[in-house]
Amino acid sequence: MTNQTLRYYMHDGPSAFRFELAGFLDQEGARQLEEDWRTASSVARGRTLIVDMTFVTGLDESASALIARWHREGAEIVAKSNLSAELAEEAIGRRLEVRRVARPAQDGTWLPFRTSRSAIGKLASLWSRVERPSRAENTGSNSAAARKNSLQPRSFDASADGAKRAS
Repeated sequence: MTNQTLRYYMHDGPSAFRFELAGFLDQEGARQLEEDWRTASSVARGRTLIVDMTFVTGLDESASALIARWHREGAEIVAKSNLSAELAEEAIGRRLEVRRVARPAQDGTWLPFRTSRSAIGKLASLWSRVERPSRAENTGSNSAAARKNSLQPRSFDASADGAKRAS
């Protein structure tokens, strides 16, 4: 397997600044990362630095030194693949602590998902209460009970004095 050129993404969140690395981290890549962190840290004060090495394919000595220094300074190192975990452990000189998340992040990261899930649940609950037409009503029965219980769309007639309901 050949080492891929380093690519990385920066994610600026409310409680953390995250680098997501992919490829081979060499001296030039480490220099660029350091420079970008120096720039970002001026506005990311008080936030945790997270370095996600899951897709890193290799490190040279200068990159290992950077990862070790960031770790000593409090950065959280994430490595979810066997290779990236080995590289991270070699860089920091000890086993990588795997942090387990018991609950979703409290910094708002999961808020859109939780909100959507809640809204979908409420809609499903409402939909289950809607009275559906019986089989006889679906076949065109014109009884009064069938007309009363059927769900018929209403049309609206927009006129100059506002919308009026038309049956």
